[in-house]
Amino acid sequence: MSELSDLYETDYAEWARRSAEFLRAGNLGALDIAHLLEELEGMGKTPSLKAVVSEILPEVYADAAVLAAKDRGLPETTSMDAWSSPQRR
Repeated sequence: MSELSDLYETDYAEWARRSAEFLRAGNLGALDIAHLLEELEGMGKTPSLKAVVSEILPEVYADAAVLAAKDRGLPETTSMDAWSSPQRR
């Protein structure tokens, strides 16, 4: 096993950083091809972090708005209704 291959098992973040560095430099011989292929194949099987965050972000914003309204002493229903009230148009 190569040093880079060992890093995959012990320090994934460093393995990824070095792999990207080798790819940018065009140093393909230094790559841990087996693990790199494993990672690329896995990318299509699981949702990306971006997809997961995009899915839950609206819920996080809505929860934050409700909490902010509660902190200001507003009833929960008025926090979201206020955005569509005639006074705001």
